[in-house]
Amino acid sequence: MSSKSVAVHVKPDHIKRLASVGGKPLNGILELIWNALDADANRVTVTLTRNPIEGLERISVKDDGHGIDPARVEGFFGNLGGSWKKSKCKTDKNGRALHGSLGKGRFKAFGLGSRVEWMSRFADDGGVKCFSIIGQHSDLKRFELTEVEIRPGARTGTEVQITNPHKDWISLSGTRARLDVAEAVAVYLEAYPGVEVIYEGQSLNPSEAQICREDYEIGPVETDEGLHSAELSVIEWRNVTSRRLYLCDAEGCTLNEISPGIQAPGRNFTAYLRSNYVRHLEAENLLETPELHPGLSKLIGEAKVALREHFAQREAQAAEQLLQRWKEEDVYPYEGDAKSPVEGAERQVFDVVAVRIDRHLPDFSERDVRGRRLTFRLVRQALEESPEALATILTEVLELPEKERQDFAKLLKRTSLSSIINASKVVTDRLSILTGLGELLFDPEHKKSFKERTQLHRILAAHTWLFGEEFHLMVDDQGLTVALRAVMEKLSIEVGVLDPVRTHTGGSGIVDLMFGRAKNHWGGEGREFLVVELKRPTVKIDGEAISQCMKYARAIASHERFVSTDTRWTFWAVSNELDDYAKMMTSQKHRPPGLVFEQENLEVWAMDWGTLLRRAQSRHEFFRQQLDVEIQADDAMRHLREQHAKLLPKSALK
Repeated sequence: MSSKSVAVHVKPDHIKRLASVGGKPLNGILELIWNALDADANRVTVTLTRNPIEGLERISVKDDGHGIDPARVEGFFGNLGGSWKKSKCKTDKNGRALHGSLGKGRFKAFGLGSRVEWMSRFADDGGVKCFSIIGQHSDLKRFELTEVEIRPGARTGTEVQITNPHKDWISLSGTRARLDVAEAVAVYLEAYPGVEVIYEGQSLNPSEAQICREDYEIGPVETDEGLHSAELSVIEWRNVTSRRLYLCDAEGCTLNEISPGIQAPGRNFTAYLRSNYVRHLEAENLLETPELHPGLSKLIGEAKVALREHFAQREAQAAEQLLQRWKEEDVYPYEGDAKSPVEGAERQVFDVVAVRIDRHLPDFSERDVRGRRLTFRLVRQALEESPEALATILTEVLELPEKERQDFAKLLKRTSLSSIINASKVVTDRLSILTGLGELLFDPEHKKSFKERTQLHRILAAHTWLFGEEFHLMVDDQGLTVALRAVMEKLSIEVGVLDPVRTHTGGSGIVDLMFGRAKNHWGGEGREFLVVELKRPTVKIDGEAISQCMKYARAIASHERFVSTDTRWTFWAVSNELDDYAKMMTSQKHRPPGLVFEQENLEVWAMDWGTLLRRAQSRHEFFRQQLDVEIQADDAMRHLREQHAKLLPKSALK
């Protein structure tokens, strides 16, 4: 029999929003759990009672706290926003952090059922007394109180019973519901190990489901209210699909829940942003729309940055463990430390790709060692030859799904390491060629058997950059007539019938290498051609070699087809050494070293290989220093054997 009623002095529309049937029903139970913990409960038990046909019949939240004193009912239930907790931050008995402060929890219970009864047992005059507070969803403006009775031998506490549920609320039962509750109270239970929450007969122990937990300092962040700091606790879960960011007070009481708003593939986690600033905003009723509050938005933004860094570090740790396992299994395709920054960059790309392959191919880790070793060797080979070739490996060999291939493409674009590898490989390959050529040309054993036309000539034809980046190979070991025809075609001069080109002594002549360049891909003015005459390393440049160059120069440059064209010709005679006559001719006053003849559109040079290689090396020196590359002779010769084994003397193949 009720003896008293309490009227609620709040506008009906506000109460109805809190007691709405929509939304997450578990939030109503969580509010009742927090109310119990605020009442100094050490044990909170949630029981769901079902009828014979498994329909939800009653929800009970029972605690062993200090109960509700009738003298304080008016303040508890009559005013929304004027809760007794608002002026306090700790519980009376145990001094634990208070969760609620605005008295909203009791109204959220009406979102679960049409009738809610609070059965309170409280201490009074050395004994325990009890009474009930009853509310109806149909009349949220009034609560009925029963008579206070003495309850001998009873213990203090409160049991909230929700009957006549609005729905069956299947989502309140089972593992998922227990884990959701455990997430919400995880930090609180960790802070107060003497507290126990039992849900559907099982004691919640969030630590059992945790993979890891990390804490990070956030801020201080400057807001209109001053500087505010926070702590971010990140808990990752096993066998749980969860991604939440809770806004908590400094003690870990969750006051609101928002989406984390970050990408963390394959990770299930809960983040707890803990700050007294959050408590301050909750007291001002400003947590309902945190994205609209500038100060809180800043704090949340910093928390998201910390979350991204956390998962980046976790990814790195997982990758390192996986790579270590592959090394122990002998499937990792590299040995020892990276030998150069180039290989280091290449390994970084490989590591990222390999980890993604393991993740996106479900059965990859179950494959035998031989199969995984072959896969990784294919990936390494693709990266060494060209990172773009990786697409073929992923598509045709590994049969990776389209979405995963797209992920790889985006990844490689974002890292830009593939570009580093391409550029670095060009530089290191060239430095290896330069060092290797030096060995072939100047080592006594190599140079005596190194043939000019069938070996040296062929290697140089494959590496025209030795003579300058601007030149392109046009003619290789061809007669003067063929060389002239090639030039005329480049200049868009109608060739027709071309008479044989002869030297002034009547010989046909053979051009070793001829290069050309022009602005706008031969479409502009200022066309230039370079003709290189090669001598084997044991043959010195002498008067005869210079004379031969002069003959070729006169034969081509003075041909009637070029008299009226804007062309420039340069001829080089190149060997290991110059004799005394050649040295005299290349040391003429008022001429650069090496220039033996010049006129308006024609130059003839004599040059030793040492000078030519030094010029090429100087063009690459800046990049060599930036890459911190040192090419050893053995490595250079190994590279030449890999690239030009058929063109090397036998002495270099050992």
